[in-house]
Amino acid sequence: MDDSRFDLGLLVAASLAVLAVGAGCLLGVDWVRPPDADTGPFVTPGRQRGFLIAAAVLVAAGLLCGARWWWTDEDDRPLVAAGLMVVIIAILATALYLPRPMLEVRDQGFARPGFSARSGGHLVLYNSSRIDVVVCLGVSGDCDASAPGPAALRSPGLRLPANHRVRVDMPSLTGEFRLTLVDPGPGVTRRDLLLHAVRSA
Repeated sequence: MDDSRFDLGLLVAASLAVLAVGAGCLLGVDWVRPPDADTGPFVTPGRQRGFLIAAAVLVAAGLLCGARWWWTDEDDRPLVAAGLMVVIIAILATALYLPRPMLEVRDQGFARPGFSARSGGHLVLYNSSRIDVVVCLGVSGDCDASAPGPAALRSPGLRLPANHRVRVDMPSLTGEFRLTLVDPGPGVTRRDLLLHAVRSA
């Protein structure tokens, strides 16, 4: 195989890798983007380690492509391939570190008194506490079966295991919905939360 074919193959391989990683990010493939429902927070030490290893390999490959371009000084395809390696790193970093609409429940109760999410979109409930909790529409630990809001949080509520996160689909209507923790145990100082459903921009 001559140098021209090698450089073309290198460019094609890098292009296909960008398409695969980009499609994986958009489709929410687990090895690219952490799923909404799983154990632990979105960014875990294991995922960080995997990202750093992938980034190191891609940087090394990009440097080799850059060195090849510098050495041959005839074909720009190795340089383009090196640029595509940077694009892959950017996609992986975005998929892992881009903020998501996550509402956290801690040992003391809800992490904040209020939370906003897009109507018709979704939010992720993450229980970082040491015990299972039940979240429902209501006030002061009492579920309100007639309260409007996300269907998954209607009475008797949604059980959220310790150190787990669960996706909750938001209704298409806008407004304010009151959430409460049912029998969360002692030490809880923030039992209720006001969920704002805002119109999509």
